[in-house]
Amino acid sequence: MPLYYVIMTTALCVAYVVLAFLFAAFFRAPWPRFGWRSLVSLGIIIAVSVSSYLISFAIHDRQLSNRALHIVGGGLVSFLICFLVTKDHRLQIPRFQFFIFSMLIVTAMGVGNEIIECIVQYISPVIFAQDPRDTWYDLISNLVGSLAASVVLMPFTGRGSGTAS
Repeated sequence: MPLYYVIMTTALCVAYVVLAFLFAAFFRAPWPRFGWRSLVSLGIIIAVSVSSYLISFAIHDRQLSNRALHIVGGGLVSFLICFLVTKDHRLQIPRFQFFIFSMLIVTAMGVGNEIIECIVQYISPVIFAQDPRDTWYDLISNLVGSLAASVVLMPFTGRGSGTAS
């Protein structure tokens, strides 16, 4: 199972790079250049991702632990990645468009994660969910995490902070 967490954290770092190009293409911005800001952001992504695992491991109730993992490690980190991409590459995006596009990205990443969990569960002895409803709870937890992240991060988007208001 620890290998899974390393793979997921690596995938989140790869998502940062992919989303930099996706945001640039979607909002007709110049192609991203990666420098020291990107390295700092990757460090933040790794730190928050690892923190989400530690928070999850500290909770002894399996269901509550999984909810915490998806809230922090799923929704919050995914929205944070979108935020870091726009800040690092100084993309001029209206707040509403940033919010909607980021929420769509978070949803897509959450669904992708659930598909990966399903495939891994069927081809290996690893059990992610005993009950199919767990997938829905995971997706709702991702939503809660992304909404919490948006409440915290949206005030830092706007004129002079990387995205337009």
